[in-house]
Amino acid sequence: MNRSITNKPLILLHGWSATPAIWQPLISVLKTLNPRREVLTPALPGYHPDYQTSDWAGDRAQLPEVIDQLQLPTDAHWLGWSLGGNLLLEIAHFLSEQLQPLPHSLTLLCSNPSFQQRGDHTAAMPEETLSQFRTGFDTQPEKILKRFQLLQMQGENDQRAVKKQLTELSPQERPVSAKTLANGLTALAVLDQRNYSDLSENGCPTLWLLGENDPLVPTTIAEQLNHHRLLSHCGHLPMLSQPEQLAQMMTCHLTQIESAREVNLP
Repeated sequence: MNRSITNKPLILLHGWSATPAIWQPLISVLKTLNPRREVLTPALPGYHPDYQTSDWAGDRAQLPEVIDQLQLPTDAHWLGWSLGGNLLLEIAHFLSEQLQPLPHSLTLLCSNPSFQQRGDHTAAMPEETLSQFRTGFDTQPEKILKRFQLLQMQGENDQRAVKKQLTELSPQERPVSAKTLANGLTALAVLDQRNYSDLSENGCPTLWLLGENDPLVPTTIAEQLNHHRLLSHCGHLPMLSQPEQLAQMMTCHLTQIESAREVNLP
């Protein structure tokens, strides 16, 4: 008997200083490719209109509170971009250690198991550079935010078009407190997820998607990853510059996972 493939929801979690609105171009293509799949775009803790501050700064002890805030369904696929990817991996790893259900798959988009260089891990941002971002943010947050946006766009082929999209999809007023943003930078500095960068053996297929020209996450990190794919002609913002390529890759990836699960059902 042929079974129709079950389309589990897809969770998209944004990164540092962005909002869920950044996913709009990608969602449009995803819905065209597969109208049956529900796409959900929660906000990072603290990234809400009510301006509540998030204390999460990469500390494992804070994860239960973060999990409670996000209320992410595990009967779904998870995709996180940049810091959002690091947080989803941290949560999934925590759930696996607690022997709790994991998502059907985990995709890390333009993320790095260690965003900061440490020891022989050189495929990352230099510690001094990230430290300058962090200390500079304390005194000139708006300047650092602008610098970070410019850095994100450096790897895109059409930076003018990407800048226009980013401006249109960004709120006029910063929707998150300076403390929450500062804590996010701290998380990027302290998280070292290299020892659990792949949860496939725990029943959660894990895929790292890297931007070919990403100025923040060097593609040389691929040498240290078990399962990865390269997104061509883009930098750190593929959901804006290459939504068709990203949507097609994700649609195929999720369909393969779900087809395999259906085959293994009794």
